[in-house]
Amino acid sequence: MLLTTRNLTKHFGGVAAIQGLDFQVDALETRAVIGPNGAGKTTLLRLIMGELTPTRGEIFLNGQPIHHLPSHRIARLGIAKAFQIPQIFPSLTVAQNVQAGVGHGLASLWLNGGRQAQIRERVAQVLDQIHLADKADLPASELAHGEQKRLEIGLALAQSPQLLLLDEPTAGLSHAETDEIMQLIRSLQGKTTLVMVEHDMRVVMSLADTISVLHFGQLLAQGTPQEIRANPKVQEIYLSQHG
Repeated sequence: MLLTTRNLTKHFGGVAAIQGLDFQVDALETRAVIGPNGAGKTTLLRLIMGELTPTRGEIFLNGQPIHHLPSHRIARLGIAKAFQIPQIFPSLTVAQNVQAGVGHGLASLWLNGGRQAQIRERVAQVLDQIHLADKADLPASELAHGEQKRLEIGLALAQSPQLLLLDEPTAGLSHAETDEIMQLIRSLQGKTTLVMVEHDMRVVMSLADTISVLHFGQLLAQGTPQEIRANPKVQEIYLSQHG
């Protein structure tokens, strides 16, 4: 098991965003996390990434506890996250953005020697993966919204993560832009473990191996896309509003 949580709980004041959650993800699995607004989906990703500290409970990566670690330490262990609103460097070129991701920060832009050659090679690989090689020298601010989303995923991919967290990767995208993100995610399947929070049921049902449904911070249901689609509780609280 690559990722495990035990009794994971997060309170914000008197509100429990996550309540006693036991959650397991296999290596190289594509897991979708769905649920109504306020179900705790993004909070779960933030806890895994170390952006939040659990109120109670534990998180394990490859059997090692990580719930006490800051996010930069967790990133070094091989977890990366692509944010719902792209966290890119708008004044840098597309290639420089990816280079910052490869080197885990802007300092990498001034490295030289053998390490710099390795970074350039990795940047070229990522630009090919996200289909932005032809825009490598453009300022990131000039990219369309869908392209900025792909660049955001590229910054995460640049770190060669064993676990990639995707927070609403298709939010605000057109049908065509969503198709491009889906194509990118498909290209990653079987190469890295993916956990994505997503509202678009077309994306979820097409890509997920397993779907976890959260409701009020608890696991309401879990199963294959076919099982989740047929689950009457999930139909009642979620799928009837999301097709």
